[in-house]
Amino acid sequence: MRRTLPHACFIGFTGTPIFAGELPTVQRFGGLIGDPYTIDKAVADGAVVPLLYEGRFVHQQVDQIPIDEWFKRYTSGLTEAQRADMKRKYSSADQLNRTEQKVRAIAWDLGTHFQMNFQHTGLKGQLVTPSKADALLYKRFLDEFWARDERGIDLSPDTREGYEDVEDAVRPVAQMSSSSGTG
Repeated sequence: MRRTLPHACFIGFTGTPIFAGELPTVQRFGGLIGDPYTIDKAVADGAVVPLLYEGRFVHQQVDQIPIDEWFKRYTSGLTEAQRADMKRKYSSADQLNRTEQKVRAIAWDLGTHFQMNFQHTGLKGQLVTPSKADALLYKRFLDEFWARDERGIDLSPDTREGYEDVEDAVRPVAQMSSSSGTG
C-alpha cells in the first residue's frame, strides 16, 4: 500500500499491547494519536478482567546416553554437517517441551494448581500451545487426570498453524474453567 499510495496517511488500530522498547507497530504507522487505551484502563472500565500470568516450572530429566546412541544409528548415513544440522534443529528445548512425558507432567501440575487455587472461584485458566496436536495431547492428559465435567476445554481453531513468526500466527488456545459445581 505504501508503494501504491506513497503520500497517504496510514492509521492502524491494534489490540496488541505496545511495550516500551518494542514499538514496531508505532514505528510502522508514525506515532500514537492521543493516549493509548491500556490494559489497566480497560480493567478499570470493566471491559476486560485482570490477567494474572503465573509462570510454572516442571522439571524434566533427559537421559542423554540412549538418545545419543539412537541418534547415531538413525543418522548413520548422513555427513557430519548434516548430522550437526539435524541435531541443532531437533534438540531444542521447544522439542523437549513437546514430548509426551513433559506434557503429562505439565498437565498434572497445571490441573493441580488450578484445582487448589482457582477452582470454584469463577476465574478461568488458559493454556496456549504451539500446535493443535500439542493442545490435544494436553486435553488428553487433563481429561485423564481430572473429571471432564470440572474442566471445559475449548480448542480454538488455528487456520494459520505452522508459522514461526508471532506476527504471522495465532496459536491454539485451550481454556479451562471451573463452571461445574462438582469437585
